[in-house]
Amino acid sequence: MIRTLQVVQHLRPGGLEKLVLNLMRFASPRHHVYIASLEGNASSAIKAWPELSMFKDKLIFLNKPQGVDLKTAYQLRKVIQDFNITTVHSHHLGPLLYSRLAMLGLNLTHIHTEHDSWHLRDPKQKSMTRWLLKSNKIALVADAPSVAKEIQQLLGRSANHI
Repeated sequence: MIRTLQVVQHLRPGGLEKLVLNLMRFASPRHHVYIASLEGNASSAIKAWPELSMFKDKLIFLNKPQGVDLKTAYQLRKVIQDFNITTVHSHHLGPLLYSRLAMLGLNLTHIHTEHDSWHLRDPKQKSMTRWLLKSNKIALVADAPSVAKEIQQLLGRSANHI
């Protein structure tokens, strides 16, 4: 049985978040999908986006404080272990960082999707992204051909695109 954890920065209505919700909604019955939101909590997320209430048993909120917080990486690792996750799918830079930290020493499949490439124009974010994606064990996906092209140009790494 495949057990996937989609890791996002927050669960507020937006393109990336709707995509992740649909990945959960339309998964096959043999594929258990959960969403971990680094920021926020269930009550505020559901209040802002009532559609989430039908999935509340598959949503995990880590309530990460501002800035880098190692405790959040430990919390994410515990979720991965407690739910017997087989695949982690991170979306954007923050979730990539926390997923990589949480997965240290674990032999799991890691998929990372970039939904845009504007942040890669910032040298600090570009360096961090390049470093976090250094492993060939991470499957890199872009949500559009233009994003895949920019990833190739800016990071020197090819990305499959949806």
